[in-house]
Amino acid sequence: MKRAGPYRRALQAFLEYLRDQRHFSPETLRAYNTDLEQFHEYLAGGSGDEPPGPESIDTMAVRGFVAHLSRLATIKALSTVKKGLNREWYSMSGRRPYWSR
Repeated sequence: MKRAGPYRRALQAFLEYLRDQRHFSPETLRAYNTDLEQFHEYLAGGSGDEPPGPESIDTMAVRGFVAHLSRLATIKALSTVKKGLNREWYSMSGRRPYWSR
């Protein structure tokens, strides 16, 4: 089995600190873990490689990740808008919509 790299070791230590010292709930710890795993994937660039340890992560990496999340949220929001538009389009087609006059 592959040994955990510096990022995963730091992640584990951080989650243990939040659990043991700050008494975070299991749900909050799960959410933090999910978010930080997503950051891990972003830093690895989809290669599956271990990203650098936390000491090598700078503000530009964090800003890039936030921009990445923003793009994903925009795509998700646009998808929701498209679904709503399609529902409306098809519901209007049975009621002689203005575009068929």
